[in-house]
Amino acid sequence: MFRFLGLLLLLPVACVGRDPAHVLDSQQAIVGGTNDSGDPGVVLVLKEQGQNASLCTGEVLSAHVVLTAAHCVDPAVVGATGTFMVFTGLDLNNPGKTDFKAVKETHFNADFNVKDLQGGNDIAVVITVDPLDMTPLTMNRTPIDQAMVGTPVRFIGYGVTAISTTNDTSGIKRQVTTSLAGFDDLLLQFNDGRHITCEGDSGGPAMMKIDGQNEVIAGITSFGDQGCMMFGADTRVDVFADTFVQPFIDQFDPPPPPPPAVPGPDGFIPGEIGATCTMDSDCKAHTCALTGDSGYCTATCDPTQADSCPANTHCGTIGTDPYCLRAGTSGGNGCSTVPDARGSGALLVLGLALLALLARRTRLI
Repeated sequence: MFRFLGLLLLLPVACVGRDPAHVLDSQQAIVGGTNDSGDPGVVLVLKEQGQNASLCTGEVLSAHVVLTAAHCVDPAVVGATGTFMVFTGLDLNNPGKTDFKAVKETHFNADFNVKDLQGGNDIAVVITVDPLDMTPLTMNRTPIDQAMVGTPVRFIGYGVTAISTTNDTSGIKRQVTTSLAGFDDLLLQFNDGRHITCEGDSGGPAMMKIDGQNEVIAGITSFGDQGCMMFGADTRVDVFADTFVQPFIDQFDPPPPPPPAVPGPDGFIPGEIGATCTMDSDCKAHTCALTGDSGYCTATCDPTQADSCPANTHCGTIGTDPYCLRAGTSGGNGCSTVPDARGSGALLVLGLALLALLARRTRLI
């Protein structure tokens, strides 16, 4: 029988103690690990229900978004009533005054099925009311492949160190290192029973270095064996990072707008119509009107519309076609356009200076 790696606790007043009668049989702390005084991006996800509370682990992805397991927030597992909180301290038994953060809402993968743990999809997000001030962790987006089997993995979680009906060791942040034993389309697999996750670690990260880079969240703890002595399984983050998680980050913590563009020495914003260019790729419209070795960005325009061209340019002709010209310039009557070898859309307007082609130079007149 499989076991979730979440934990249901009894909370008398300010301390945390587990009542065995209230432990969910379907749920599943770091076995063989050590206390972790770092990793501020790893937090505890708590749901209070009167005297009872469910305990899981999570990781900060952005100012308001915490990643965790679906079964840590699914009402079918943790109940439909109660209040979620995020705990940012190291020990739930000794909380600081500012360690508890209010939760606005939670969301879990609609494909998660509590009756089919091996079916995967055990992933969710917790949205906080106020922004969290710790540095976010990075999700792995690189597909897991066979070459990664055997790679060191670091588990972090707030769970128990062993299954016990008399000694509750949950609520303290711990870590342990193991290695990736295998994987499938949705899950990572671990089989080192001496260094493994247990009750309370659900939703916690499996940190890996991919291609020698900094640690990323490769998996989030999902389920394991009843005694936390044989195996554990994690939800693969690379499968859900873009499709399920990123939309919540974009919604609640969108990136800041880009800084306003600064005009160059010519008075035009680089790449815009009128800006200096030497080839098509310098221009957003991919059209550079060259005069010798330099020119300016342009685009077609409508002579009947007064605002067809931006400020400091006007709608004129290059050859016989209407284009935006820099103020004070003219395309020249009777001129024609020819392709520029440095860019398929560049315009070389030739007049009486066709003889300049002998010197492999062209000029806009």
